[in-house]
Amino acid sequence: MKPGSIADKAVWTFTLVLFMWRVSETSPLHTLATVVIHTNNAKTISMEQRHSPEHYQRVQHSVTVTTRENSHTDKARKNKHDTELQFIKHPTDVATIAGKSVILHCEVLGNPQPTITWNKDNRPLDNNSDHIIMRKKMIKIRHISASDQGRYTCVATNSIGKQANHSATVTVSPVPLPLLSCGQRTAESLVSNRTKRIVGGRNASSHWPWQVLIEYPREPRNKELLCGGSLIADRWVLTAAHCIHNNIYWFKSHDIRVRVGVYNRTDLNHHHQILRVDKMFTHPRYQWNGLSYDLALFKLKHPAVMTDQVGTICLPKANAAIAPGTKCMATGWGYTEYKGKHLPDLLQEVEVPVVSNSRCNRPAAYNKKLPKHTFCAGYDEGGSDSCQNDSGGPLSCYQQGRWVLYGVTNSGYKCGLPNKYGVYIQVSKLVTWIHEVINEHSYS
Repeated sequence: MKPGSIADKAVWTFTLVLFMWRVSETSPLHTLATVVIHTNNAKTISMEQRHSPEHYQRVQHSVTVTTRENSHTDKARKNKHDTELQFIKHPTDVATIAGKSVILHCEVLGNPQPTITWNKDNRPLDNNSDHIIMRKKMIKIRHISASDQGRYTCVATNSIGKQANHSATVTVSPVPLPLLSCGQRTAESLVSNRTKRIVGGRNASSHWPWQVLIEYPREPRNKELLCGGSLIADRWVLTAAHCIHNNIYWFKSHDIRVRVGVYNRTDLNHHHQILRVDKMFTHPRYQWNGLSYDLALFKLKHPAVMTDQVGTICLPKANAAIAPGTKCMATGWGYTEYKGKHLPDLLQEVEVPVVSNSRCNRPAAYNKKLPKHTFCAGYDEGGSDSCQNDSGGPLSCYQQGRWVLYGVTNSGYKCGLPNKYGVYIQVSKLVTWIHEVINEHSYS
């Protein structure tokens, strides 16, 4: 038993009472009273006091009351100590990148033992999330994404309602997409024949490593090609939303496949990689009966293997402008004339200059009907253009030693007519959405 505990003081009081009865007949009471005073920290009793029955009763009462007062004070002090909630471990601020795992600790002592709950941005944390694991003393966020960013609070509550909390901020940065290796082509020429294709184009001089062929395998042979696309990461393809969602068909991920490393679409050589689509995402503001926000992302089931004939194209910075007159390359396996009967086997390319929006919106051109977040490329006299089945393919612009995806083939009036330029989605206007989707779903 520890000295000074409540039980200890009760025993001392009982013992002193016995001593007082046994000693009081032969010893002065004030001597015993002195012992009582020092043992129980009672008020000082004068040494001149003489024993008498009244005085004895008064001292006995004083000792007993004093002991009780000390017992209640200690008990109250102990109860106060027990109900205090003390953080042994608490969550701390975390800065990480998408796809990583984060653990936030919270361990609290108290009596009675407190329960732990978690809030995110002042709302109860969803315990049913498949990527957040909640345990007694921690939470683990697996494959963290931008949507997990926020203020996390550990709240401790005991059975008498006392609460304490501790908060931490979790910051999630995007997964850096390839910068140094993107937008590179091999210099080797694969074909010397430059017969005009697309509309006013030619057989591609070499592979465009990011060029993707999107097909619907159930279609007849000449109609299996749906669209083009661009490989922007080893598991991500960017294309046009109208390629998969329009007024004629509404494809699902298992309906289509993509091919990379393709030059001759009919020659399935060892460079080809056929990849299935895991998930598809269309821009939330895209409408199938319009042409604005016409972008879609495919997440592949398995990553493409990077080779000298398979690579990624660089994405532009947000809101980056492309100067009118800049010459860029449109590529694809689309028809070489409006309502053509045969698709080319070999990949086609055509060089077209960027046209200002004011020029493209002239009455002779599109008469102020250019869709939002689009721009034009082509010649006033026509003759060089992308065409049907080139939709979704890249408009690649060479800048500072690498190719950048400034445009995605969107629409146009027929193909190659004077003043009817090709219309392309301006990727830089929607690149923030692209990064958000990739960061949130790369590890899900």
